[in-house]
Amino acid sequence: MSESYYPFDFLAAVERGDLATVEAIYRRRGKLPLNVNLTYACGATFLLQLPLVTALKRGHYAVARFLIACGADLDAKCRKCGKTPREFLPRDFDTASGFDLVRDLLDKIKAGDAAGVAAFLETYPNAMLNENYIVGLKSHPLPLVLAFRRGRLDIARMLIANGAKLDAWCKKSDKYVREFMPAGFAPAEAEPDDNENIGQ
Repeated sequence: MSESYYPFDFLAAVERGDLATVEAIYRRRGKLPLNVNLTYACGATFLLQLPLVTALKRGHYAVARFLIACGADLDAKCRKCGKTPREFLPRDFDTASGFDLVRDLLDKIKAGDAAGVAAFLETYPNAMLNENYIVGLKSHPLPLVLAFRRGRLDIARMLIANGAKLDAWCKKSDKYVREFMPAGFAPAEAEPDDNENIGQ
């Protein structure tokens, strides 16, 4: 492994959820500054996100558990996003099976499982609905884009109510979410007017 790619190869493995590579690099190269924001210079100096923040935001919980076991601090302040890893923890992180949550949510949307989506959003209130995810090197659409493309407007409203943004950029489609919104779509169903039937 080329020295010049370290620690960027490690951070890239965290980003894509490649636990085997994360473990191999860490164990081969020794301890990394897991609680310090690294920087790199390329014309300008760029601040990198804490590895644990990246793992939790991407839903790579097996990687997150490994990082914590290696000393990543849930309360370390990430200077890149201004938050701690703890703020991205799902409610049942300690008992979660490690499956990719984003893929699980997308599968529920594809199946039109509105009840499953509602249960997911209740269980994982911190799910990053506007984050572009790459799982196994494959780019996935934003959940709201998928709901619109499948014609599941009920699920779309549910996602919007839980923080999905119409102006989020979908990298896979190279478009804004709003561009998939059908004409006449209302983010929330209009409440019936109790007065409209008076006098009829």
